[in-house]
Amino acid sequence: MKTRKIILTLILAFIAVVLCIIYVAKSNKTISDLSEMSSSIEDYTIKFKSDRGFGNDRFDIYSFSLKSQDNLKDFRQKNDELDQIFDNNFETMVVSKQEKNNQIQELKVDIEKLKNSKHILYKYIEEDGTKKLYLYDKNTNKGYCMILTI
Repeated sequence: MKTRKIILTLILAFIAVVLCIIYVAKSNKTISDLSEMSSSIEDYTIKFKSDRGFGNDRFDIYSFSLKSQDNLKDFRQKNDELDQIFDNNFETMVVSKQEKNNQIQELKVDIEKLKNSKHILYKYIEEDGTKKLYLYDKNTNKGYCMILTI
């Protein structure tokens, strides 16, 4: 009888630990999406989260603001390369998601305004099948991060 109670207690303790680990892993995933900027980010919100496809396929958009603009050394001034990166990788996704989801229509307008701003900085990262494009306006302290994994 005591052995059963001990086994039951151990099983319940194990389940509780596993659930805690899952909860912590899920709650830390969002900021890890913005890992290149995580130390500088003051506030962030996930604005669009796509339905997950096969494997880890996804298209997510975050908005963010920064505590300090000290960590912008890897960011570049707007140039033709930004337009090419956006047009080739992200615009198609925004347009295709826009047809299916009204939520992204306003977001597309905001991103276009930001992209066309004179004060925009950008950072593009392509790693392990994931493409990230950070767009940031120094004057308004507003930015977006688009993450595409195919």
